[in-house]
Amino acid sequence: MKNPLTILFASALLLASAPSYADYFESFDGGSADWHVYTVSNRGLVRPRAVTYVETDGQRDGFLSMSAGAGHYHPYCMGAVLGPTYGDLTGLTLTVDFKLSGVIDGPVDTPMVRAYVGSYENGRYNYFVSNDAVSWDPNDDLQWTRHEIALVASNFLEWPNRATHGKTFDEVIANPTDMGLVFAGGRGPLPSNRTLGLSSTHGAILSVDNFGTICQDVPEPGTLALLGLGGAGMVFRRQRRHPSA
Repeated sequence: MKNPLTILFASALLLASAPSYADYFESFDGGSADWHVYTVSNRGLVRPRAVTYVETDGQRDGFLSMSAGAGHYHPYCMGAVLGPTYGDLTGLTLTVDFKLSGVIDGPVDTPMVRAYVGSYENGRYNYFVSNDAVSWDPNDDLQWTRHEIALVASNFLEWPNRATHGKTFDEVIANPTDMGLVFAGGRGPLPSNRTLGLSSTHGAILSVDNFGTICQDVPEPGTLALLGLGGAGMVFRRQRRHPSA
């Protein structure tokens, strides 16, 4: 008969080696975590812009922000470029805290915040953005609001203007290299670069915090306590690469 302590120890090893409950999660407590921002002009030209790291606003510590002014270039994307060893996100849920200070009033009638996931390999861009059902109007988030999007094909559509697609959504989510938020206008598929980017006559501020993936099937706390295990594993892998709009 096996020693009960041996069985308990083996069970603990099995749980410890199981997939973590948060394959990627960034709370920005120590900085911008190599996140990037891209802007797009009224003519569809894209250029990078520095992201602003806010250490504290008196209520919340550690988050990212960017201005949506009324200039020639408008913010259209902010996110993390992670690398080919990012991991399998199948069955997970994307979570993000978002807040708008001010009002988005252009350049389109229906501003939307959409999540994106993608991969780049062998000269091919394979990118997908969240559809209308799981995306949101930034003007509704005048306080910090938690958004969750299940990472399943029915919640996403192909990024437009990408004739080099060679993977399905399920293939991409099994090993993505890039993930973040797209600021775009209009409903349904994005027809052109002219729908990208948000602007504000009075300089609204877009803020992002607690971005990552979570597993909804978390084990009972008592089980973790019994085995001396706790918390969610986190993996941070980043590699600089991002497609143009």
